[in-house]
Amino acid sequence: MINNYLIIGASAAGISAAVKLRQLDKEALITCFSEEKEFPYNKCFLADYLHGAKEATDILIRTPEFLETQNINLVLGVKILTINPEKKTITDHNNVEHKYEKLLIATGGSVGLLPIKGIGQAHVLTFYTLHNTHTLLATIKNLNIKNIVIIGAGLSGLECADAVSKYVEKVSVVESQDHLLPRQVTAEGAQIIAHALKQQNIDFYNNVFVQEILTDDVVLSNTARIKADLVVVACGAKPNGWIASDADLETKNGAIVTNNYLQTSDPSIFAAGDVALVTETLTQEKVKSCTWPDALIQGAVAASNMAGIERLYSGVTIVTSSAFFGVKFFSAGIVHDRENKYQKNREISDQSYRLIVHDNGVVKGFLLIGQTHGVSELKQALLTGKAINLH
Repeated sequence: MINNYLIIGASAAGISAAVKLRQLDKEALITCFSEEKEFPYNKCFLADYLHGAKEATDILIRTPEFLETQNINLVLGVKILTINPEKKTITDHNNVEHKYEKLLIATGGSVGLLPIKGIGQAHVLTFYTLHNTHTLLATIKNLNIKNIVIIGAGLSGLECADAVSKYVEKVSVVESQDHLLPRQVTAEGAQIIAHALKQQNIDFYNNVFVQEILTDDVVLSNTARIKADLVVVACGAKPNGWIASDADLETKNGAIVTNNYLQTSDPSIFAAGDVALVTETLTQEKVKSCTWPDALIQGAVAASNMAGIERLYSGVTIVTSSAFFGVKFFSAGIVHDRENKYQKNREISDQSYRLIVHDNGVVKGFLLIGQTHGVSELKQALLTGKAINLH
């Protein structure tokens, strides 16, 4: 019997799974559906593409020729609307049914519009997909945009701010929490990056939110106004787990609950990537890893189990890295030790910040900003759980 595998989503996890399935099953039918019309690309490079540092071909996950030689059927511009676990079918927006033996949900996330008065106007864009990026770039160049306000000072927001600053006169970033990169960076460390923003003439507004978007400016919750020819929503994405929820699969806060084999509550359906809840190795909590390297691993693990080759997913230790405004940073493991359970080694200067969270030399997390020497050793220590000399 020829196996029929279907994959919903064609980003890191989806394409990784398709390629692994072909390695394991030479005769199988493998079809990967993508709602996006663009050929699968690496979302990590969107800011580089926006900045002009990479061409469109540089950000492809795999080439069209490679997928063709692997006999992987990639269907672009088709949205899957429903899953019927009893019939083992999925239905697309054209009302066409597709049957599967095993199904992978790798639908990732999406940025929704915030409940802000005036957010539906034409000069309010988002920054998450390649289509978003094309639209943003064309708008800046064609409409002679001079002032941009970016909502969100997470990774996407800061990477976007860094990229667009070369095209316009003024960029302002608005963050509702008390410091930038609130998930990955401590308040102390954030000051280094905030200083780099100021050096690049980028205004940063923290502890406020956008209350209303007008034609030429935005109104903040403290009544201040910022001039804005263009507003970009770059807040964190929400998982696209609704399709699983509608099929009565187990979900939590919009993400799909999986076991250690990346199976959902239906044994024939798997989930991987940003839409999946997986085990965090240090806390044993169920989290969304939202990292590209881990999505690749999840896709390969799910594919092995879909093909009947048992493979355990060992969980994720989340490592985040990026660079903007000339500042590099790495954040991994437990950085926010809110219960004050562990010891901390800190080194602070005007241009760098180094925090190691540990339990008598066993690294539980670290944050490096500016000077990132020793990151490989710290990552290894974090992953192995072996005590190291931190003096």
